Amino acid sequence: MPLDPFTALSLAGNILQFIDFSNKVLSKGRKLYKSTDGVLPVNKELDLVVADLETLMGKLCKPSHLASLKGRSTESENALETICEACGNVANEIHMHLKALRVEGTHRKWQSFRQAIKTAWTADDLQALLRRLGAFQDNLQMHVLVGLRCVKFQYHSLQRG
Repeated sequence: MPLDPFTALSLAGNILQFIDFSNKVLSKGRKLYKSTDGVLPVNKELDLVVADLETLMGKLCKPSHLASLKGRSTESENALETICEACGNVANEIHMHLKALRVEGTHRKWQSFRQAIKTAWTADDLQALLRRLGAFQDNLQMHVLVGLRCVKFQYHSLQRG
């Protein structure tokens, strides 16, 4: 029974998508298997970036925390602390996600293949977490810029008066 042209084209497209997906999974599986620590290089870099952002957030939120202990916390400091906490939660989710993609234990060939499939299937989830983290990062940058501007105006008004 012959196929109509649109059905044949759709079938060919599906086959090409399957081949592309399989190629990506096998490539990632091979990289995982050959890696010494069971982590894809891109995931290792991402984990490093997220850890660095957490360190910077800790430094950024520390003065806010100290001010609130003295009872002088402002609305801006409270907002900054809330954003830092939410950003930290997203960073923890990313760390847990990346940890779940590591190859551990025996049967490294099979584990590498399973983790490569899991990596491909959860790529959208990881991208969503990264977008959330990026939004928090942008918000933190805006708070810092506004805070610096306010400090500058306070400094200049003290000098004049």
